[in-house]
Formats: sequence, structure tokens, C-alpha cells
Amino acid sequence: MEIKYIDEKALILGLKNKEASAFEALLNIYGYKILRVCYLILKDINLAEDVTQEVFILVYRHGSKFKEKSSLFTWINKIAINKCRDILKKNNKYTYFDDYDEIEADSNIENEVLLSVKVNKIKDCIFLMKPLYREIITLYYYQELSIKELCEVLNENENTVKSRLIRGRKILKDILIKEDLSYEEI
Repeated sequence: MEIKYIDEKALILGLKNKEASAFEALLNIYGYKILRVCYLILKDINLAEDVTQEVFILVYRHGSKFKEKSSLFTWINKIAINKCRDILKKNNKYTYFDDYDEIEADSNIENEVLLSVKVNKIKDCIFLMKPLYREIITLYYYQELSIKELCEVLNENENTVKSRLIRGRKILKDILIKEDLSYEEI
């Protein structure tokens, strides 16, 4: 990745000019994040990889049309969410989540294993939620989008987003309690 794409304006200009190095930088910066959100929503790594590839193809083809009304990351997330929604609508197929987050190295292996198990259980609980709530929980907590960015990505007003997030948290809390996981520990 070249240094000239340190700021978003330069990256956007490079994308609009269809510079290969700008697209490569874009993939390096956002590729994993988009793959992760697609995977957390779709629960299928193969579908998530396909959707991620489609998203970046669309970004490459239509990057010159980016109007800069939001951040580049928000725009790409919106494309990814819409593609995931299309997949979920087309085939209501759900698979079991068997991946886990990487855990930072720690001298206490037992703590790492326990943390890994807890992370997997939490993700399993998220997958028990309806896609509407799974989507907002994933974007807010895993993608760390702000309320404003959620509004842009989901194309909803602020009150709807806040309400959906509150309901999603309550649903997740209820599931965690039902699954004997302490909500406070999370």
C-alpha cells in the first residue's frame, strides 16, 4: 500500500481515477472489515466471501459515482448490508457459526480458551436473533459504527435506529440469559 493514500480524500480521488494502487489500498484497509460484517450477518463464510468480492467489484466499477455525502467506509458498508439483505431474502438459509475471533497472545492459555469459548457463545447467540436485529448489533458492536453512520448505512432515521438497537440489545440480553451467559460479563 502506498503512502499517498493515508487520508481518505486521496484514496477517494484514486478510486475515482481507477488507480489500481488506490483499489489495493482500499482492499487492505476495508477488506477484512467488510468480510467480517458479511460473515456475521450471513453465517456462511463462502457466501460472505462471495458478497465481499461483489461489494468490492461494485466499488471499483462505481467508485467514480461516490458523492462523498458519507465516509467511504459507510458507503461500502451500505453496499455490503444491501447485498447481505438480498442474499437473506433470496434464500432463507442459515448455517451454524463455527469461527472465532483471534485472541491476543496471553501467558495464561486457560484464560484464552475460556475467552474464545465465550466469544463463540456470544456469536452463536447473535445468530439466534432475527436478521434485522443481528444486523444492527453487528454493525454497532463489531463494525463500531456510530448512530449517525448506522442511519446512513441502514437508510433509516435516528429514532428508528436507536429503537432497533435498544430492542436488539434486549433480545440479545434475553438470549444470553437463556443460554446461561452473564450479560454483565460481556
